[in-house]
Amino acid sequence: MQLILLSALILVGLGTTLYQVKTSIDERQDLLRGLELSIANTKRDIAVLEAEWAYISRPDRVMALSNDLLKMAPIGQDRILPLNAIPMRINFNAVIDTKIDNANWKKTGVEAKKGNGSAKVVR
Repeated sequence: MQLILLSALILVGLGTTLYQVKTSIDERQDLLRGLELSIANTKRDIAVLEAEWAYISRPDRVMALSNDLLKMAPIGQDRILPLNAIPMRINFNAVIDTKIDNANWKKTGVEAKKGNGSAKVVR
């Protein structure tokens, strides 16, 4: 009798646990379906927004708006400079190296004095 009662209690416990697991899985599947639906809607919205952006940013539309609203015109050939009109780039590494050398001389108690183009060491 006790064995039958113990078996019945174990079966009831296992049945309850199985039911709870089943309902938990059903809830998670519903949540998963909702997330998949949300992802699909978001992807569709992104596709629509990309299409709208492509339509709005058409070059002919942008040119018409810039001409009408901003009174802008394309750059003329007379406003384009040749490459040799660009100033030469300053070599920043040489400037930094010179500053570091001067700082190193000052640490040692020696001052670098610049005369007419050449560096002289003064103690």
